Amino acid sequence: MKKHLPLIVALLLPVVVVAGILLTIYISKVQIEPTYNMVYVLDNPYPSSYAGYRYDVKEGQIVKTNLPEAPSNTYRENSNDPKLYIYDFDTETSKEIIDISDIQIEKVGSVSPDGYSVSYSYGRNSGIFEIFGGYSSERVWLVKHGNSGVYKKVDIPTSDYYRNPEVLGWISK
Repeated sequence: MKKHLPLIVALLLPVVVVAGILLTIYISKVQIEPTYNMVYVLDNPYPSSYAGYRYDVKEGQIVKTNLPEAPSNTYRENSNDPKLYIYDFDTETSKEIIDISDIQIEKVGSVSPDGYSVSYSYGRNSGIFEIFGGYSSERVWLVKHGNSGVYKKVDIPTSDYYRNPEVLGWISK
């Protein structure tokens, strides 16, 4: 047994290290439990654009802000109207908001009162020398402030215009 101890240690050490790394990753993801749901908008035009209207937050209320009419010779930025959603972190689903009068934003901005924020990442894989095709992807992550290792993928609808979802604010669950 003593004679085989170095061999046993050499075989078990990588297994223990990998198990430790996997456990650390799992524990960090389990710790994500936001107490606020996110209100966000897709295809919210820039304030200087000619896209009809956009959503903003004023004094905790969501307001629909009309934008200036486009001159007849100006390209309209996009033809999609902005859509509001609430992302429920308990069910991990988005629900479109139809009536904005009932929504009271408790915290305006991209960081929730309990320290979570949304982060965006983009990836592109061209395959092997673009022979086998490729893909590109957008991902939205919920990140705990102060701990960049604690994150969770958020499945939300994406925009056809390559804009990130705009977080308007946070509401209690």
